[in-house]
Amino acid sequence: MRQFILVTAILLAVCTCTGAQPATFPRYSIFNTEIRFLYSAEVGRMFKLFINLPRDYQVETDRQYPSLYMVDPAAHFGMMTDIQRLLEDGKDIEPILTVGVGYETIVIDSLIKYRTIDLTPTETEDGTGGAESFLRFFETELIPFIEAEYRVDPSSKGIWGGSYGGLFGTYALLTKPDLFDRYMLNSPVPGYGDGVMFRLVEALGRRRDSLDAKVYFAVGGEENPDWIIAPTQKLAGQLTATGIDGLEVEVDVVAGETHASIGPIGITRGLMRMYPRSQGWFD
Repeated sequence: MRQFILVTAILLAVCTCTGAQPATFPRYSIFNTEIRFLYSAEVGRMFKLFINLPRDYQVETDRQYPSLYMVDPAAHFGMMTDIQRLLEDGKDIEPILTVGVGYETIVIDSLIKYRTIDLTPTETEDGTGGAESFLRFFETELIPFIEAEYRVDPSSKGIWGGSYGGLFGTYALLTKPDLFDRYMLNSPVPGYGDGVMFRLVEALGRRRDSLDAKVYFAVGGEENPDWIIAPTQKLAGQLTATGIDGLEVEVDVVAGETHASIGPIGITRGLMRMYPRSQGWFD
């Protein structure tokens, strides 16, 4: 009996001590992804790069892949990666190497501050207007870094962005039209900055006769009609009216979707339009 009581007391003590320790579990990570850091002299800040490698990247060692650059990866990289891999595994799209361009900080106020600066083209009292420097970072530092470090096809570069990110992608199209050839732009707020985007479209039409580029705008049918829907439709129509040979433009107003919920739909439809395979898994 004494032995039973002693063993019980020891077991209770062990359980009590074990229970006092905080439980630790393995952290979830996304397969075939990497984090890199790149300092930009153009912007004067360190950027955190979220890299999603194609599933067969380590196997098909002679293959070059299209690259897709995206902003706001802290909010959208996981979603982009999951959708992309689902479509790749279903043979709906070709494999892509994705580069999310984000920030070192995880403080939400700092994230908002930096993206507001980097993604907007004109200066306001709200501290905006860094898009020109941010785009030079893409052109002179980021893209050369990615093309030196990874097996990507330099002739196939896309960009995705939503909201201010869509505005930045539009700005890239209109000011550096040869930098990317595929644009997936959600709710790009083209009315920002007193109509500067519309003036840039006119300027593009005057200086270019041809451009090899596909542009897909996705907006939610429940978004603000005066600030998002109508201006995006106007911008798409204005781009088409330039008559630039090789420029393909589509605007997709998705009924029932909001500024937030258009995200995964715009990504899915954008990928299907920009990187299609001729035959899907069940075709």
